Amino acid sequence: KQISICDNVIPHESSFIDKLLTMKLFNQVDGFLVQSDAVGIELKNFIPNAIIEKRFHPIYDNYGVNLNKIHSRKQHGIKAKHLILYFGIIREYKGLDVLIRAAQLLKEKLEDFHILAVGESYDSAEKYNSLITELEVEDVFTWENRFIPDSEVSTYFSASDVLALPYHSASQSGILQIAYNFNIPVVVTDVGGLPEYIEEGVSGEIVRVNNPIELANCLANGFNNGDFSRMANGMDDVKSQFTWDNFV
Repeated sequence: KQISICDNVIPHESSFIDKLLTMKLFNQVDGFLVQSDAVGIELKNFIPNAIIEKRFHPIYDNYGVNLNKIHSRKQHGIKAKHLILYFGIIREYKGLDVLIRAAQLLKEKLEDFHILAVGESYDSAEKYNSLITELEVEDVFTWENRFIPDSEVSTYFSASDVLALPYHSASQSGILQIAYNFNIPVVVTDVGGLPEYIEEGVSGEIVRVNNPIELANCLANGFNNGDFSRMANGMDDVKSQFTWDNFV
């Protein structure tokens, strides 16, 4: 018997040949393991009678433990009281543009914050840099356009208070599960399988897709009301749902 683990069925940036190659593989497979209902539905559109089992993407616990927050921030030159992290390879569907627009709005709602975007661009870097300049958010927005080796991952998450994933589309996210490992709450958009991983008000918040106003309001409220700090301190019960033992 052959089983396929499906992170997503069709690539986020797909071409006409993707469906043909996918069906060629799927015709040889007896069963499927998916990590969100959204991917399961996508799969059923290809193979209505597919045998599917869903298991949530486990927490990535291979990047170590939380480091000292003050020291981690010094490493990255962060002096602000509140730090919002955006992490991962930059691609069109991941919505970095939405976060840049939200940064401009957030300046009117929240004091002493910084947004740190970390990840190598697989897209045009110029359009993001131009947007940062155009909206005059250079003082609160830093983008490190480079690949981050495993040895450095813990320093970024240890320095942060919340992770923002304003994706335009998604299946699920391994980045979210890195954040949970470090007890960092996550703000996601209501796309694909992302909402399935969030217990609102407990492990994070869900906002509407492509909505910088709602994203800015959510981030401001989370800090001003102390919600993100409270979530970080109560993350252990949420993490128990996403163990590797459960997955296996």
